[in-house]
Amino acid sequence: MPRDDQNILHIAPATELEEERIHTLLRAYNARHWPKNTPSLSLTARVEGELAGGIVAYLVADTVEVEYLFVQERFRGRSIARALLARVESQAQERGARKTLLNTYGFQAPGLYRHLGFQEVATIADVLGTSWHKEPHNSSSRSAAPRTVTFATFVSYAYVLFPRHSN
Repeated sequence: MPRDDQNILHIAPATELEEERIHTLLRAYNARHWPKNTPSLSLTARVEGELAGGIVAYLVADTVEVEYLFVQERFRGRSIARALLARVESQAQERGARKTLLNTYGFQAPGLYRHLGFQEVATIADVLGTSWHKEPHNSSSRSAAPRTVTFATFVSYAYVLFPRHSN
């Protein structure tokens, strides 16, 4: 690699503006490989004019990809996340979507997604390295091999919602 000033690689912490630019560049790159029509389905939710939360989602082929879903803590428990997801799903289904893809951490909302009918398709334990291990006491059999049970504080879950079938 030449050593003139124009070709020296500099790596430094990114600013928020640079993070947004990288995300924009990635989306532009992805758009070249995705079907031409990948509309944004992003929405916001306001309570008495105040931003309570929002969802950033895109329709890619027949899949809704949820990048972010967030509701401020003081507005939780009002079904805002449920309403945002429902609206996105409705809009996407009108455009031919057949499934929804999202991911979450254990400290976020995996219970909500399970409750809404999402199917867990992948789980990655120890994402943030905060698990602890416990050796359970096994007095029932001397020949049984000891077991290790992992309790993960931070787990990453991937969920897919497939079409619901009416009975």
